[in-house]
Amino acid sequence: MNKSRRKHSAAFKAEVALAAIKERETLSELSARYG
Repeated sequence: MNKSRRKHSAAFKAEVALAAIKERETLSELSARYG
């Protein structure tokens, strides 16, 4: 069974990118939060 791919808005992508740039959390923590 295939999982359908999630579509993310530009605003969501920007929020995640800014969080990654700030480096206050590890990538695994970010992926758990924004998953």
